Amino acid sequence: MHDVVYSYSSTQIYLPDELSDRIIQWGSLHIANGDLYTDPGDPSFGRENEIHTTILYGIHSDDPAPVQALVRTLRPFTCKLSSVSLFKTSAKFDVVKIDVRCPELHLLHKLLSGNLEVTNCYPTYRPHVTIAYVQPGRADVLNGSRDFAGERFRVGGIVFSSRSGKKTLLPIAPQART
Repeated sequence: MHDVVYSYSSTQIYLPDELSDRIIQWGSLHIANGDLYTDPGDPSFGRENEIHTTILYGIHSDDPAPVQALVRTLRPFTCKLSSVSLFKTSAKFDVVKIDVRCPELHLLHKLLSGNLEVTNCYPTYRPHVTIAYVQPGRADVLNGSRDFAGERFRVGGIVFSSRSGKKTLLPIAPQART
């Protein structure tokens, strides 16, 4: 989300523009403004306007260099979207999301969390793309939608986002074939 200051730094992967635009449009078509959960004191709720999947939230440092050192030897990889589902872990809101299937994301999460100073805010890593925060029960009909199931996107870099929101692209270099 734009204009948000966070307690920790994070790493994420932004989806390609065309796919991001389709997800935003889908959310606008299927989720009424009146169903959104918003908080006047916290602009991170409502509709997601930066379509991404988080790798790790909870990084203490604002310096992207240690993350770059860990990812510089990785190879590009492909992620696959699955069904729309809901996180129903808060009494205040439900999270409408698309699940992401990608073993490399789990490995990357483990690599970063095991080698950086972090506070693990979410003990179980569940890669997903958030579409919107909605009032409880208002998006139950969307659960299981397969409108994006099977969509794939290539990952050639990750983004380090500092607590202040400064973003740094960290490329993943293609490995030379021998």
